[in-house]
Amino acid sequence: MVREQDGIPPLVSLLEAHDLKVQRAAAGALRTLAFKNEDNKNQIVECGALPVLIQMLRSEDVGVHYEAVGVIGNLVHSSQNIKRKVRERGWKRRVPRGGGPGLRSTAGFGVRRGV
Repeated sequence: MVREQDGIPPLVSLLEAHDLKVQRAAAGALRTLAFKNEDNKNQIVECGALPVLIQMLRSEDVGVHYEAVGVIGNLVHSSQNIKRKVRERGWKRRVPRGGGPGLRSTAGFGVRRGV
């Protein structure tokens, strides 16, 4: 419904807001929209969210970092094409065996450059 109403592009734009609360809220909404929905995932990526999300991983704000990890995790889950795009930007996602996109914390969900 959100995608059909053109709601994803404004949410992606809000990832770059100066207010950290707005960044967290936008990323949280995108994380939910990306969960098990290929059409939403594709539009999120097409709107240019990946570079911004990767930049958000460097945030000192734990909430911003957490939400960015969650969005990226949901985007790459079951999507080899999006995984490839993340790796092309120099980032790799490591999830312990048995781990997956439903992780509730960033523990064990290391996103490191050049790993």
